[in-house]
Amino acid sequence: MIAPVEAAAPAQVRRLNLSVRVLNAGFVVTGVATTLLGPLLPGLSSRWSLSDAQAGLFFTAQFLGSIGGVALSSALLPSWGYRFTIAAGFVASGAGIAALGLGSWTAGLLSAGIFGMGLGLTISGTNLFVAEASVTRPAAALSLLNLAWGIGAVSCPPLARLALRANRLETFLIFVAGFCALAAGLVAWLLPSQAELPRRRAQELFTSGVRQWSYPFLVSLGALFFLYVGTENSLAGWAASFAKRLGTTAELSWAITPSYFWGALVAGRAAAPVILRHVSEKIYVLGGLAVTLVSSAAMLGASSSMQLTLSLGAAGLGLAAIFPILVTWLWEGLGVSSRRLGGLMFTLAGLGGAAMPWLVGLESTRSGSLQKGLIIPLAALVAMMILVRPATHGLATRVAHTER
Repeated sequence: MIAPVEAAAPAQVRRLNLSVRVLNAGFVVTGVATTLLGPLLPGLSSRWSLSDAQAGLFFTAQFLGSIGGVALSSALLPSWGYRFTIAAGFVASGAGIAALGLGSWTAGLLSAGIFGMGLGLTISGTNLFVAEASVTRPAAALSLLNLAWGIGAVSCPPLARLALRANRLETFLIFVAGFCALAAGLVAWLLPSQAELPRRRAQELFTSGVRQWSYPFLVSLGALFFLYVGTENSLAGWAASFAKRLGTTAELSWAITPSYFWGALVAGRAAAPVILRHVSEKIYVLGGLAVTLVSSAAMLGASSSMQLTLSLGAAGLGLAAIFPILVTWLWEGLGVSSRRLGGLMFTLAGLGGAAMPWLVGLESTRSGSLQKGLIIPLAALVAMMILVRPATHGLATRVAHTER
């Protein structure tokens, strides 16, 4: 009974490996789409004469849409599978991005919500697919996946700067939307509906793992997802606006400021698989959070573009592999039930991305100081350092039960 399954495994592995490569390429496009608003925000604010509180609603619209997309993915994955869910996400992302620069401010908010919904479908589905398809070292596989995302994030600000300088914002948005359509076609053509390998013993994971997680583990992990995405998007999303107000950069150079953050994050994710061979995931996460906390505090006191650049780069390095590790903990802690409860985690991540950047803008408008608004992600970093212990303790408990 076992031999036919094992004989079929190599072909299945080859198809899964090809699928992971396609998703890595698609995640470059996803990185561009996710970080699109940051470098464009000052230009959009000028176009519609927006306050910081109003401009911050673009982040809220994007990530509220992402929450809806994640919730929809939880319903689509069990019945329609990964192929349909991820392809639909790319289609929605492309449609929303193409319409972002059209019409009024409210129409722009609606467009941000639509491409946010597409990102929710794509990001959650892709991360779960890669985690499930990786036979060994899922943290390394997810780091490489999110490295691809970071490459897209790094390329977005320079491209946005060129578009703004040439007054070709709509052309740039259609260009990004076209790549979303291409990614949707490749996913629909090549991706299988399911990702599990015969050797992963999915049924064994299900019977031994579903009931073993604890609520402290689930709550602390959910809070980490919420705070991490909120922090990352607050620091990167407001970086261009912060640089513009600092007044020490050349005309439109502020638009590429987020690239320093994303570039460091990409470098960190490239190095993460090597580093994780020598240190535990828990130590890596705690060290990264500490580096980001110190560098973010230094950013608030920056008085020159060089100080801002170095601070943002250090923050990106600190956060580099934290999200892939959180997804790994999700899979290792919940087993195949991560397909169901993973939707909750990615929903919380989207909620953090919606709420925290908006709160930064709200506090900036209230106090008249963007620096004061950016104290919010600093507080979130402290909270994350506290939450790592219960999250990893719950993970260790679950793994111990599974190995018995």
